[in-house]
Amino acid sequence: MASTILISDPGGRNEQRLPTNGTTRSWAVEQPGTLSAELLTSTLVRAGLTAPKGMWVRVEANDVGTWAGEVQEAQPNGDGTTELTATDWRVLFAARRLSRLRRPLFGSPGTLALAALADAEKHGPVWVRDRTADETGLPVELRLDGQSLGEALNALQSGSGEEWRIDPDTMAFTWGRTGVDRAGSRQLVAPRHIIAYRLPDSVAPVVNDLLVFPLRDRDDVRRAVQVEAADSIAAVGRRQADAALGNPGSVIAMRPAAQALVEQLAQRGQTIEMRLVNVDRCFGWFREGDTIECLLPRNNQQVTVRVMARSISEPELVMDVSGIVLDRRIG
Repeated sequence: MASTILISDPGGRNEQRLPTNGTTRSWAVEQPGTLSAELLTSTLVRAGLTAPKGMWVRVEANDVGTWAGEVQEAQPNGDGTTELTATDWRVLFAARRLSRLRRPLFGSPGTLALAALADAEKHGPVWVRDRTADETGLPVELRLDGQSLGEALNALQSGSGEEWRIDPDTMAFTWGRTGVDRAGSRQLVAPRHIIAYRLPDSVAPVVNDLLVFPLRDRDDVRRAVQVEAADSIAAVGRRQADAALGNPGSVIAMRPAAQALVEQLAQRGQTIEMRLVNVDRCFGWFREGDTIECLLPRNNQQVTVRVMARSISEPELVMDVSGIVLDRRIG
């Protein structure tokens, strides 16, 4: 069954629905999603779309959710078909410039994100409607030096561990921690929903905030060292533990060894890749950013996963999912 796309002028005007030979589209946390669609060249000509670059394209699906973005290229394949490639809503902010201020702004990441949106609107429309931001996190710095709105938001994102997105259905902008914890209500099961997966062998949970003691002086808090893996904390949240090092010497000498240990613990068993089929309409159970539960046959493992990216190809209707493993249990 052929899929369809909706294509319109920027801002959603003069929308047309066009049949395709197939589409592949992706969604991701912290990264832009992409779309590739193959159409008959004659379909584009009849619709008057001989130069569709820069137009807005949407794909609607009840289970996987809407995909929306801007056409980047339209490349003829030489066989009567044309390949459209597009980048999702993040591309809206790439061409919106910010003002130049000598002094940086300080505040909560969410407040600064909304301030950046307001500043960008002085230079052109940003196409988003409702705007909400969580007032969480420690104060950060935003330097306004004429960069794009997207660059400013990405800098705030990497510095705060929070995320931003635009809902492709409502065009609402949100700032904060993306996703919902659905681990207690939904469980993907192999091989019913998960037809293939790849998971590291380690069953130990991720640790990214570590309190390290000298092995012989665990009660001497003056010699304890606290270390973090900042990238892991930003991706999965803070996960704490403590450990002991044998004969580490002074506190100064212990810190490099402690830092190397937490970096190692933050990486173990961290990534899972899965291929799903839409049994029980499970494609609609989650979105990127959500936390879900997966039951895997290998050693009877139960895995808690934060979904970081998903992609789907039509008409095959197989979804590829990658995520970060937050916890694993055996049996």
